[in-house]
Amino acid sequence: MKQISLFLLILLISSSIFGWSLMERQAIGNYVQSMSARSAAMGGACTAWSYGVADLTHNPAGLTRLQHVTGMEMSVAIMQVEERRSIALYNFFDSYVDEGTYAVNTNYFADYSGGIYYTFRTGNLSWGTAFLFRPVFTYDCYYEEEVRTDSGSDNNEYPYSIAINTIDGVGTLYANSLLLSGAASDFPFNSNLSAGIMVSRYFGNHKLNSAIEWTEQSQSVTSDFVLPDYHQNMDRDLSGTGFKLGLQADINERVACGFAFEPKVEITIEQSFNGVSVSDSKTWLPTRFRAGITYRPRNIMQTFVNFDVERINWSDVSDSYKDSYVWYMGVEHQVVRALPLRLGFRYETTPIDDSIDIPTITGGSGFQLLDKVNIDFAVEYSARKYRIMDLFPDSYYNDTNYADDPAYVSQFWQEAKRDRGWDNADKVTENFVKVTTTIGFNW
Repeated sequence: MKQISLFLLILLISSSIFGWSLMERQAIGNYVQSMSARSAAMGGACTAWSYGVADLTHNPAGLTRLQHVTGMEMSVAIMQVEERRSIALYNFFDSYVDEGTYAVNTNYFADYSGGIYYTFRTGNLSWGTAFLFRPVFTYDCYYEEEVRTDSGSDNNEYPYSIAINTIDGVGTLYANSLLLSGAASDFPFNSNLSAGIMVSRYFGNHKLNSAIEWTEQSQSVTSDFVLPDYHQNMDRDLSGTGFKLGLQADINERVACGFAFEPKVEITIEQSFNGVSVSDSKTWLPTRFRAGITYRPRNIMQTFVNFDVERINWSDVSDSYKDSYVWYMGVEHQVVRALPLRLGFRYETTPIDDSIDIPTITGGSGFQLLDKVNIDFAVEYSARKYRIMDLFPDSYYNDTNYADDPAYVSQFWQEAKRDRGWDNADKVTENFVKVTTTIGFNW
């Protein structure tokens, strides 16, 4: 019993910062890729050319290249996450039969952001400042599974539920960011060069509740003793300060390039477990390097073609994590006047296992609602499969562990339950659908 409780406590602590997908519980969490619907529809590629205020979080140098003098944006993103967990099924002769799904969870999460900017010119120099509020990592997740006995399964009877397992996480790491940017036109070779800096104050809260609750039916079957419920609660306050540098330059009238660098950020964590405060700890947001290029062909209708690549040094967070790369590509083409078609693709690997990739296809459009108001929207779809250990150890449901009578015979299982190893790990299939809408006001 003590070993089981220790295992579950370690599981809770190791899930310190995660979101959406339960696999990221071991890493820093789910990074909010883009809150700009226009660039999100193009795969998130916006390092060399910024399309709105939200894009400045990826490269602050784009501030002075925005089309208007003053502007404000608000974005809302809704994410649907479907997760299916299955295990291998074997027949009486220990021959593999198929994968059996034992838990399906579909959840919806929302994020929002906003920003305002102002630019002005002095001769051939342009200057700008902006303020942004944005989510950086989200910790929202919910998982529920039923544990059923194998009693009666040989007689085609539906086994009854003996326990309900849940993992419930809520919270977001936000950032308030101040941006400053300057640009020079008519630079050597008749090009424009801009530079920018973004200083961010990170803050947020993360709550995580993990529970195993025995059902009334299971308690009635073992009426001679009480089956112990399991509850673990974690509460963390997060804070830190960081900055990002960016450059954008015109190579010629058709091609522009951009670069951005963000050093690792120290995040201070004030935490408590089950209501008891423990010593503060620290973690890191990883160093990020990003570069991109934009091509504008000589079309009658305006077209942008964007390519980005980003390196994320997850080894800053832990030596057990692998540095990862993210590839972005997208295109925007004006199909008819004032009606753009946007398509994109993003490919990224995970820090836990670089063999687990996340391909994402994107699309969207936008329109001008009023003279100074425009609306953009984007849809993103991602999917991945991987194998991982069971979230809750099977041995916890072995009722013989809790009986005082050594002659007690399990009322739930024909054979004693043992924890599954990597030879029969969970197979997880995840599908992500994200819809982002941005409304912009420009003067």
